[in-house]
Amino acid sequence: MKRLLLAGTAALALSLGASACGAVQPNAAVVNGKAIKARDIEADVAMVVKLNAEADAPDTVRLPAAGVRSILAFEVLAWLFETDPAEPVVVDQAAIDAASAELAAPAPNGFGEKWTAAPAASRDRLAKALAVSNAAQQRAGTQETYEQKVAELVQDAKITINPRYGVWDASNPAQPSVIADVPVTTER
Repeated sequence: MKRLLLAGTAALALSLGASACGAVQPNAAVVNGKAIKARDIEADVAMVVKLNAEADAPDTVRLPAAGVRSILAFEVLAWLFETDPAEPVVVDQAAIDAASAELAAPAPNGFGEKWTAAPAASRDRLAKALAVSNAAQQRAGTQETYEQKVAELVQDAKITINPRYGVWDASNPAQPSVIADVPVTTER
């Protein structure tokens, strides 16, 4: 009896351990079927917060206002532009490098040399998102045209935000954001 109980306990422990090892990492958001991983957003936010805190001009905030909701909204919008069915915004490595150089500029516009010492994965994701944003704004020509395009993309998108981070707020479709609230999914 003790042997059977011990074997059952061991089997349960092994199955729990195996399920924990294979646990699916949560997403911060799903945008038109593409997942934005929570660990990526959290790493990006941690990096931006640290860089802003260490900046030569700490009162100047670079990138979206260093909070998880603003970084998440920034990356959601970049993904919407990249996957625009009518006119996807495609950026090459030169555009990403230019965006990275913009972020490496001295304060108050960039993070200075601290940017190049930051974790590469976050640096690459944020530089690409900035490059996409820059390209979309250039393509639009005017702020009004850019905001109209954002509103169009948001209207046609299916965006689900993990409730841990807030909800997608498209009440101002030209400037959507992630806000703290109850879970919501936008449907096409």
